[in-house]
Amino acid sequence: MGASKTDYHYEWMARIRMKLNGEAIYGGGASHLLIKTDELGSLHAAAKEMEMSYRKALRIVKHLEAHFDRPFLKKAIGGAGGGGSELTDFARAFVYRFREMEDKVLSYTHSLADRYFSDAEMDRLLAIDKPEESLSDS
Repeated sequence: MGASKTDYHYEWMARIRMKLNGEAIYGGGASHLLIKTDELGSLHAAAKEMEMSYRKALRIVKHLEAHFDRPFLKKAIGGAGGGGSELTDFARAFVYRFREMEDKVLSYTHSLADRYFSDAEMDRLLAIDKPEESLSDS
C-alpha cells in the first residue's frame, strides 16, 4: 500500500478475566493488587497505593482463597518490624503466570492492530463514505 497521509496514534488494550460458571473470579485488578502486595510486602500498603480500602483488598483475597480452596497470603503479625503479607508459593506462581499470559495477549493484540489498522489501512478505511467537501469550503 502507499504511504499514509497521517500518523494515527491509537492505544490498543486487551483485558483478560478468568471466569467460573459465569462469575469473574480473577482479572487485572486482583492481579495488580497481588503483585503490589508481593512488591511491598503488605496487603495494607498495596491497597493504600492503589487507593483501595483495606477491607476491599481483603475481600478480594478471601474471594480468591475461597474459589481456589487455598491461601494466597502468608500473614506476619506485627512486632518490631511491623506486620506484613507475603504471597504463598501457589499465589506467586499463579499471579506471575497470569501476568505472562496478559503480556502475550497484549503483544498479539498489537500485532493484529498493526496488521488490520496500520496507518495506511486507517487512511483507506476513513476514505469509505467520507463526506465530500462542500462548495463553500473551497
